[in-house]
Amino acid sequence: METHGHGDGRLLEPGQLLKRLREDGERGQHAGARLREVGHVVCQGGDWEGRQLISREWIEESTRADTNTDPSLDYQYFWWVNKPDGKHHISARGMYGQYIYVAPEKDLVIVRLGKEEGERGYGYWINLFEELATKLDMSAKELR
Repeated sequence: METHGHGDGRLLEPGQLLKRLREDGERGQHAGARLREVGHVVCQGGDWEGRQLISREWIEESTRADTNTDPSLDYQYFWWVNKPDGKHHISARGMYGQYIYVAPEKDLVIVRLGKEEGERGYGYWINLFEELATKLDMSAKELR
């Protein structure tokens, strides 16, 4: 199996992504790359480089808008559902301005790391990510 180009020489095996994210976060290393990997797996319907790591059904269930529970109708299993221009975008939002924003129709994952939310607050970041994702004329795959 190939490594995934982070230069750390470790292999990504099913079940290891979240473990690596936690371990790297504890050491303060590779956090952006790991968050991007989580976003990419979700963006691809649970697929990682041709291997189904998480079932497509679970991705769909965990990223749909919840219609009957708290804390919000746009929240489900730690994912927020965003609908800019009728698209199905999702985001994970952590403390101190940590974000994973996913726009599947553009094959786009945006990661923001921060030590604080900033003066403008979390609404600013989500609006910025939505604007970037909806104004991008092509998918991220076409840009590579």
